[in-house]
Amino acid sequence: MKYCFDIDDTLLKYHGDYTLSTPIHSRIDRVNRLYEEGHKIILMTARGKSSGKDYTELTKKQMDQFGIKHDELIMNQKPDADVFIDDKGMNVSDWDRSAESVVWLNGCFDILHRGHIEMFKYAANLGCRLVVGTDTDERVRRLKGNSRPINKLEDRIEMLHSLKWIDEVVSFDSDEELCFWLMHYQPKYRVLGGDYKHQIDSIVGLEHSGELKFFDRHLHYSTSEIVDVLRDKKQNDSEDGTMENHSNFE
Repeated sequence: MKYCFDIDDTLLKYHGDYTLSTPIHSRIDRVNRLYEEGHKIILMTARGKSSGKDYTELTKKQMDQFGIKHDELIMNQKPDADVFIDDKGMNVSDWDRSAESVVWLNGCFDILHRGHIEMFKYAANLGCRLVVGTDTDERVRRLKGNSRPINKLEDRIEMLHSLKWIDEVVSFDSDEELCFWLMHYQPKYRVLGGDYKHQIDSIVGLEHSGELKFFDRHLHYSTSEIVDVLRDKKQNDSEDGTMENHSNFE
């Protein structure tokens, strides 16, 4: 499909002087995704139409500076396209609302269990695209102690990627990084454990979370309890002198 986007007040915020224009990142990200999916992207602007001043080079520089992917830049004329999006045609806020509904969910996901799977199923059914954020190894250690995580980050990411309900996986090392991803994806829904119903003020990135959805723990599954059971079993086996043969997959 051929998309045509007006630049000013659609992709760049106009502040009374074209040299002071600033990027609207959420819309630029969507344009770039369309480009990467193979759609033709045309950018148009009426800069200088009234004054006669040539803003072509400035505009090209800004498109490059702000990373706006496109096939063609057209100055002061309306091109042929299947869809036109600007602040005076199709309302930009309507286009924003038409975006696929992103669902966000984050956690350590150190040892995956049925409770996680049920939560992923629930989250995936809320929208079109489920994005899962997971803590880096260093952040898990800070939160849960030096004995965790059991599975390192690259393995946890690979396991999450393999689940059919999850569309994308990202990692974060701090509260600030978590907020960055929330602002980047602008989720319509954010899924949290039921424990957070009574801890709303402690939720990191609350202002960027969209609508909160709470999922109660399923059948009391808990990674921490699984880890404790395994450690107790290993200790008991060691004391009894009955270490199991681990040559087979478990």
